[in-house]
Amino acid sequence: MASILPLLGVLTLWGVAAAAVSPGMVQVDSTGSTATATESTDPTVAVCSGSKTPNTTACPVATSTCCHHTFSDTGVGCCPFPNAVCCPGSYGLCCPSGTQCNSTGAYSGVCVPLALDGRTDGPPPPNLQTSGAPQVCTPGPMDLPSTTLPSAIIIGDSVSIGYTPHLQTMLAGKVQVQHAPSAGGGGADDTPYGKQCIVTPLESFIRTARYEVVKYDVITFNFGLHDMEYNTSDGAHSIANYTAQLEAIADRLVATKSKLLYVATTPFMPYATKGDPIVQELNAAALAITKARGIPYVDLYARVVAKCGATYVSCPICAKDPCAYHYTPVGYDWIAAPLAAAIINATSTK
Repeated sequence: MASILPLLGVLTLWGVAAAAVSPGMVQVDSTGSTATATESTDPTVAVCSGSKTPNTTACPVATSTCCHHTFSDTGVGCCPFPNAVCCPGSYGLCCPSGTQCNSTGAYSGVCVPLALDGRTDGPPPPNLQTSGAPQVCTPGPMDLPSTTLPSAIIIGDSVSIGYTPHLQTMLAGKVQVQHAPSAGGGGADDTPYGKQCIVTPLESFIRTARYEVVKYDVITFNFGLHDMEYNTSDGAHSIANYTAQLEAIADRLVATKSKLLYVATTPFMPYATKGDPIVQELNAAALAITKARGIPYVDLYARVVAKCGATYVSCPICAKDPCAYHYTPVGYDWIAAPLAAAIINATSTK
């Protein structure tokens, strides 16, 4: 999957063997490593071996396969194909059964069909991503919703990963706050990935890491920074495609019956200083989608502008100078404050 935002991490060399097998059956992947799909309380899911912490991640047997993901907090996630090929040497890509993964870059690859004699043959099959081999869905929140406090999950990219600990501090003793997915890197990434990992049949981000069906009191969500690339009329991340994908995500989240909050994408100054209004355009599309569904809109774009100005190169809350898209701890506190208030308001209203 292409993205203009760098994914920070060290690539490992192996995708965890598939979980789409009967419990107790051992599989051997192309590197000769083994993994076992173990018993789960839900017979439709299998617990992934290879997790950094045992028994923390599970995938639906009928529609997915356990595979490695470098940025997953557990080290594994769910590939959106049964009996899939986990791409060796990738940070977290996979291909359908009967294909071979061919690397096309540090964070990209293609799925090439195999001929009966084992040779590659024919064009790559359709995939769920904008191009190439799809990314493995990283797991949802690690913990079940609290039984004593309202629960909230924060779906979003690395900016939301940055402010989630600040929300947890602000809301300690008031709301249980977790990030979805349980991952670093780009987190929920772009709308194609978000749709893949939220909308049926694979719902990793809105279930627990063990793929348990739960209901959270509040779900906040944002997509935008990873949707800026290729913003042309017919590009993979066109406004039309962004709108269609975000609509599908929003409709699935509405169906959860949780209180929803949409969080505006914060500024991306490397584009804004060149006169590119893409973030404002994505936010305008998101505002229209959420307004049509009665979803409150928390304007963190305006929150940053109030501190830094409409267009800026430097700002005290930026993590780097010149500013890009990450923030200092003080900056994340500044950004998180209105969202914390919105979450409290959502949990206190019927």
